[in-house]
Amino acid sequence: DKVRNTTLAFKTPKLGFTLGLWKDGWIRVQRVAQTCPHFLALAPGDALLRVGDDKVPVPFPRDDFAGLLRKLSAAPRPLELTFVRVLDDAPAPPATSPEFALVEDPPTPAA
Repeated sequence: DKVRNTTLAFKTPKLGFTLGLWKDGWIRVQRVAQTCPHFLALAPGDALLRVGDDKVPVPFPRDDFAGLLRKLSAAPRPLELTFVRVLDDAPAPPATSPEFALVEDPPTPAA
C-alpha cells in the first residue's frame, strides 16, 4: 500500500472535522464537514500524525484523548496538522462501527 502524508494549516477556530480514537490506537478523521477549509484534502480514516512539530503517539492513550481535543481547540492559529493516508486500503468503517470512540469537533471557546 502507498502512504501519503499531508500537512494542512487551519486558520480559523473551527476545524470542521470530527476525530475518533480507533481501537487500532490511531486518532483518525471520522467525518469532514463541507465547511472545513480542507474539505477536499481530508477524508474519513486519515490518521493524525503531528500537531505542529509534536508527534502524536501510537497507540494514543485513551485517557489523553479529551486533553488533545482541548489542545486542538485552544491552540493558536494557524494550526498545522499532519495526516497520513494509506492509499488502496480498505475503506474506513462507517460512523456506526464499534471500531472507534467518537468524539465531536472540539468546541469553540467563547470569546
